Amino acid sequence: MPEDLKQELVNFQQESKERLKLTPEQEEPFREISTRYFREFREVKKSDIRVTEKFRKVKDIQTRKDAEMKALLTEEQYATYLVIQQERRDRMQQKR
Repeated sequence: MPEDLKQELVNFQQESKERLKLTPEQEEPFREISTRYFREFREVKKSDIRVTEKFRKVKDIQTRKDAEMKALLTEEQYATYLVIQQERRDRMQQKR
């Protein structure tokens, strides 16, 4: 993984850990889930498939990630997780 992307992932995980107030038991599963799906998103982004297919795949990946996070986090943490996700989407759209 390129260093800039690795740093982006580490920053996201650290920010999320603090804002979600993860317990020690939640930290490793959270990191594993985040890393796995980050790689999946990156692969879709780099692929040469049509934009509509990319959108469908990204939506599918996000749905699966959200389901795993919902199972891992408390209701309050999950609500905060969704806010963090929306903030990230908003930042990405501003970059365009």
